[in-house]
Amino acid sequence: MGLTGESGILVMGLNGCGKSTVGKALAEKIGWRFMDAEDFYFPPGQPVPYAVSRTRAEALGLLREAVKRHPRFVYASVSGPRDDEIEARCALAVVLRAPKDVRLRRIEERETARFGDRAREGGDLYERQQAFRAFVSARTEADVEAHAARLNCPVLRLDATRPVEENVERVVSALRGMGIG
Repeated sequence: MGLTGESGILVMGLNGCGKSTVGKALAEKIGWRFMDAEDFYFPPGQPVPYAVSRTRAEALGLLREAVKRHPRFVYASVSGPRDDEIEARCALAVVLRAPKDVRLRRIEERETARFGDRAREGGDLYERQQAFRAFVSARTEADVEAHAARLNCPVLRLDATRPVEENVERVVSALRGMGIG
């Protein structure tokens, strides 16, 4: 499709809703750069994944550099970068919603695929993953929606239980309706 211009798309939603999956598929479809908040916050190659986090300032600095190098981007994050400079470049925000049980099932499947026995009972990541699931269970859509409400771009809300391809097509259709693409 090859959309043009310097702009970004935010893909937001709670953990396990499919932000990265939809964001990657969308970026590939439109020929833009995919960026995931986790890649900016968590340095690669750590023996215990997600145990070492960069500061918000460090992650934001890396994101700003990446946006300068790739001015057409799809950024996946729970509630966006929370940065006026980057958000001002965004043409659209997509909020993905999925029921908690679906999100928790996806997280468990992802953990098993990524970490195998390390995430299972008796594994070195088990307690950490249990704590993460408890954190995810306690989160509500309120933070995501509050941030979406303050954005200066249109917000498209999608059912994240629908097929990825369907949601990508809905985003592409919205972009075309905005005269992008």
